[in-house]
Amino acid sequence: MKKLILSAAIILSAALSVSAQSWFVNVAGGASIYGGEHNRQLKTTKLVTYAGDLSAGRWFNPYIGARLSFSDFNAKGATWESYIKQDANGKPVHVNDINALKKNYDSMAQFLFAQQFNAMNLHADIMVNLSNLFGSDDKIDQHTWNASPYVGLGFPYVLSSNGKSAGLPLAVNAGLYNAFPVSEKIDIIADLRGVLLDEEFDGESGDSKLEGYSSLTIGVSFKF
Repeated sequence: MKKLILSAAIILSAALSVSAQSWFVNVAGGASIYGGEHNRQLKTTKLVTYAGDLSAGRWFNPYIGARLSFSDFNAKGATWESYIKQDANGKPVHVNDINALKKNYDSMAQFLFAQQFNAMNLHADIMVNLSNLFGSDDKIDQHTWNASPYVGLGFPYVLSSNGKSAGLPLAVNAGLYNAFPVSEKIDIIADLRGVLLDEEFDGESGDSKLEGYSSLTIGVSFKF
């Protein structure tokens, strides 16, 4: 029993230990695609737009970490009515103007308008470093690639949409955080993320209960 208690204490102590480089701040930018009601009717290349991330977090031990992130993204697509993109004269931009419809949806062009709005997502994530978890003990925190899947919750908000604004629905985040150390204090990072949102986040109701966006950002992580 004493050996069992001692072993448990050693494991717990190791789990709670914090390395010298436990805190981090990340800056990244990349691309995102929004999945709204009618966006599947557009060419994927016409949906790609920017995404940006600013985050800070801490690794509590070599295996478990957490972060708080501010993600900014732009959404493009098609809509029947809400969040219609306007030209310089305030007129709705017809979806044909961006030449985005697939050929088999040409008959619907007269009903769809171009949609575009800026939004943000403030989210907290729990991260698990699989490279350390399943790697050998002598390689902990010495990998050339640290792969860390994560899940979390967020509060997304529409920033600009021709004067209209969505509320604060809850978002579910999941993704894969990839870190490639280039020095003791700097990593190159690539973050692949998917976010589930309320179906009316883009201001339009449809048959589905959820919609969302995916993003890939690349940047730098500063470790302290």
